[in-house]
Amino acid sequence: MKNYLRILVVVLFSSGLISIIHSCKKEKVPTEEPEIPSVETYEVTGIEALQAVGTVGLIYDGGSNILERGVCWSTESNPTIDNEFCSLGIGAGADVNSCKMTGLNEETKYFVRAFARNSVGIGYGNEVSFTTKSQYHAVPHIIYTTADGLVDNWVYEIAIDAKGNKWFGTHAGVSKFDDTSWTTYTTANGLADNNIHAISVDAQDNKWFGTNGGVSKFDGTTWTTYTVVNGLASDTVTAIAIDAQGNKWFGTRGKVSKFDGTSWTIYTSDDLAGYSVAAIAIDDQGNKWIGTENGVSKFDDTNWTTYNFYYGVAIDKVTAIAIDAQGNKWFGSIRGVSKFDGTNWTHYNTSNGLVNDNVTEIAIDSLGNKWFGTYRHNYDGAVSKFDGTNWTTYNSLDGASQTIEAIAADGSNNIWLACNGLVWYHGSSFGYEGFGVSKLIFGSK
Repeated sequence: MKNYLRILVVVLFSSGLISIIHSCKKEKVPTEEPEIPSVETYEVTGIEALQAVGTVGLIYDGGSNILERGVCWSTESNPTIDNEFCSLGIGAGADVNSCKMTGLNEETKYFVRAFARNSVGIGYGNEVSFTTKSQYHAVPHIIYTTADGLVDNWVYEIAIDAKGNKWFGTHAGVSKFDDTSWTTYTTANGLADNNIHAISVDAQDNKWFGTNGGVSKFDGTTWTTYTVVNGLASDTVTAIAIDAQGNKWFGTRGKVSKFDGTSWTIYTSDDLAGYSVAAIAIDDQGNKWIGTENGVSKFDDTNWTTYNFYYGVAIDKVTAIAIDAQGNKWFGSIRGVSKFDGTNWTHYNTSNGLVNDNVTEIAIDSLGNKWFGTYRHNYDGAVSKFDGTNWTTYNSLDGASQTIEAIAADGSNNIWLACNGLVWYHGSSFGYEGFGVSKLIFGSK
């Protein structure tokens, strides 16, 4: 009987132990081994003579963190990172990224593949190809200087009136060019000051000039000057815009002045995003968009709204504004271009095809092309044209020299550029110099 009990206890204990051991044993969970990433190579954009923009699209990270992604290229098929490549660095963010391919040769066919690297290895995408442009397919152009009749080679502003006359503001007065003859206007004729910062033309074909000495209006015969004595907020006028009602809006240091032809209204820095007004544009709804060093102010005649780096603009310092036929606002800054459709912001910079992120001026031609003038870049100024899909760069070979101070498109869609910049003298010193006006001929001469 005792032996039977011992056997029973042992059996029960053993069964319990087995049960306990079985209950403590972890189930083996099947796991997938990481693999190399999958990527897609997008078509190459921003194709120039010596550079282009490649884009990588991440399809699958392979179950492991992406350590690097980019595009590689070669003149031979199936390039790898053993050839030339541009990288977006460790953990670069969105599913689609672009980087600039530089050091290319002109008129050369290249093969491109996107790549991404994780802990397992490198995955390559499909192959695309493109051919670089020639450096010497220069756009026909004409350069006008003091030798032709321009009052000074240092040009700050360009405007074109309803008759097609071109008005050039310099630091030595104003030049009018009717495509044949030149006429010069200075303080001797009635201009408030010879240093011109802004020009605008109203519906009656009056020309308004912003200077260091106030605003001058020219009706073709008579000059009228307005200063702080008359009601202008400051005599240094840096921007001018005219609304549908004919009101003139003048940007100055820390203030904006509105002039209805009789009365003046002043808006101060308490209303504006910043102190220094660089640009003013007015949309079809009558909203005023004012660019400053601290962002953009929108004024609907009642309320002020500020847009800055935290609310969509690429960077606070806004240097230029243009509004297209669809009502999109384009803001130039020292960090590229920001487009605002009223809801969404889109940013463009050198990774998209813009030649230089430091944008100085914007113009839109009758075909809807956007033209972006940039600051002197690698000893050569340049202009980027964006047609909504493709970017094209024009440089000194096309007549775009040094820093582009102003851009205007005429009725034939020829582009007029004010070119100034920094020049080295004898390899040992430097100074600033004006290079006159360039006309890039795309339409009739």
